[in-house]
Amino acid sequence: MKKIFLLGAMACAIGMMTACKSGGEYDNYEPQKKDGKWGLVDTNGLFVVEPIWDGIGFYGDGIWPVERNGKCGAINTKGEVVVDLEYEQVGQFVDGVAPVKHNNHWGYVDKKGKLVIPLIYDSAQIFCNGVGFSGHTGIVWAGGEMLGIRKDGTTFPLK
Repeated sequence: MKKIFLLGAMACAIGMMTACKSGGEYDNYEPQKKDGKWGLVDTNGLFVVEPIWDGIGFYGDGIWPVERNGKCGAINTKGEVVVDLEYEQVGQFVDGVAPVKHNNHWGYVDKKGKLVIPLIYDSAQIFCNGVGFSGHTGIVWAGGEMLGIRKDGTTFPLK
């Protein structure tokens, strides 16, 4: 559970610092714990996603990172798994993608769970539209160097 929340907290802090938006029609749901498991409740406090998860991360783009039995993935607000539980960590979805970690390498998945940027980076952060860079950009680390990354996987030095 620490994995999702630590990555989510880091992503949230970066998102707030850079004014990234997630939000949308599902902002009225929130994680709630019952009998040691997490689910999502609506504004009336009713579970819309049953509490079956060991952890739930920060919402973005209609998707919630989740953890069960030490594996991370993501669900939509109906509780349907959209990113298989096969990762060590899953970050917040922003601009349609989220950073994921597998075998100590980072890449990005889209909202359907497809790996869109390969798992080749030492670390990765959420994408953000046009804040400080042109276009949709994320930040990755490779070989001790911090790089900007575009959704097509091309990188560029940050100065």
